[in-house]
Parts: sequence; C-alpha cells; structure tokens
Amino acid sequence: MNMLRHSIITLALVLVFSPACAETPGADVEADSPTFDNAYDPHAHEPEFPANKTRYVGAQSFDAQIIDRGRATLREDTPRTLIARFGQFLNPYIALEGRLGFGTGIRSGDARIDRMGGLFANAYWPFNDRVAIYVLGGVTHAEGNIRLQTTGNRRSWSETGLSSGAGINLFTRGGLGVYAEYVWYFHEDATRNDIEIEGLGIGAQIAF
Repeated sequence: MNMLRHSIITLALVLVFSPACAETPGADVEADSPTFDNAYDPHAHEPEFPANKTRYVGAQSFDAQIIDRGRATLREDTPRTLIARFGQFLNPYIALEGRLGFGTGIRSGDARIDRMGGLFANAYWPFNDRVAIYVLGGVTHAEGNIRLQTTGNRRSWSETGLSSGAGINLFTRGGLGVYAEYVWYFHEDATRNDIEIEGLGIGAQIAF
C-alpha cells in the first residue's frame, strides 16, 4: 500500500512540474494552424493594383444594341462605340468612375450613337490578387440618331437614365488590366425611355 501511495505521489509531482505541462495546451496547434480570422481576412485577396495605384484610365470597344420603342415598328441595330474610362479607387472594393463615348461609324446602320457620358460607382469582389468581378451602377446621357422605317428619314434622339451592369477584371503586377462587361445603359423597364441601349464591352486599362 505504501509503495502504491509513493508511486501515485511521484506521478503527480512529475505531472505538475513537467516542462511540457507548463506550456499552454493547444499552443502548438494554434501556432501551426491558421486562425479563423486569418483564414477569412477580407484583405487577403485584395486586387493587385488598387493596393498602391488608386487611379486608372482605360478604353473599350462597346457593341451597342439599340432598340427604338418610340415608334410603332421596333427598330434594332448594333453600332460599335468607343468608350473611355477614368476612375478613382476609394478602397480596394469601391471605385468612382466617369465614362465618355463616341460613335465609330462601324456597323452603324439604321441606329447610331453620336456621343455618350456617365458617372458610375463600381463595387469589386476579388477572387485573388489578379481576378475580380464587379457590378456597376450610375447615370448616363447619350445622343444619336435613328432611321425611321416608314419614311427612311433620320430622327435625332437624346436620353438620360439609370444604368447598371456587371463584369470581370484581370489585373497584372504592372498596373495593366483587361476586362469584359455587359452594361444596360438604358432599359425601358427601368427608365421608361424610348431608346434602349445595352451590350458587351471589352477593353483594357492602366492604373497609376
């Protein structure tokens, strides 16, 4: 009995004064394993260029789909428009942007965009430091002309309305980027305009 008691006391002393027991339980696991906060850190996948280059300029080729609903007969055409972009990132996720566009005369059949401009807010969601998707919203003003089906004469149009769209942006370390987006500049259901303009834009930009 005395030998059993002595063994128990010895084991207890070893457990109490062992250096391994002096460390906080689970310390090694915490040191080697990422914490929940680190694993879901929203800054872990910030886009490449907004981190140190907050201004950008770019240009795109926009294939506009124009629909004139102001006449009894629907008129649809797809002229190509050149659009310049210039913007400022407020943080890695939000940018304010201005756009100016001009008709190129390419594929300008019955409908044409002469000029357009708008102000937008873009919200980015980065997948990693190179790829981000974004949505945009703003106000656009555009002017152009369209050929009437009944007489063959052209009439001028001018519209201002709300715009929205979405796209994907690919960044590089040098501040260059390429992107593709689909934008509804005017939509009848949203703005009640006679002219609807929407389409795909593909372009490039550089940050500085």
